[in-house]
Amino acid sequence: MADNNFNEDELFRLVPTDKFDESSLDKIDILSDPEIQIIMMELVEWLQDPNWPVFDKLTEILKKRQHILIPYIKNVLESGDVEWKKYLLEYLVSNFADEYIIPLKEELYAIISAEESDDEDFTDLQAIANKLYARVNN
Repeated sequence: MADNNFNEDELFRLVPTDKFDESSLDKIDILSDPEIQIIMMELVEWLQDPNWPVFDKLTEILKKRQHILIPYIKNVLESGDVEWKKYLLEYLVSNFADEYIIPLKEELYAIISAEESDDEDFTDLQAIANKLYARVNN
């Protein structure tokens, strides 16, 4: 992934504008790590719903960047959006190498140890977090 020398405005123009906008995903895929980091949080925001057409391809692109995604994932895991956390863990983080899940242990444990809820999404989130935590807690 070479440095393509996009300026910041050009990078932000690559970010999807709606859930159907896949027009720039091929360009995003070849961005250098420093370039993609500029727009990473905006890209992660498109992982809020697996039914969005942009979700699958963007997830595949971001899986290749697990080494730089941890701070952005932590940001989401500290948010109050249960569904977003669930989808991020299920579709993205579960595909990470263990070495990239280990830095998320504290956030995973917080999810697991939170009070039980009748919310089905939260129960699903806890189950996914528990699997990931167990995977790296040897």
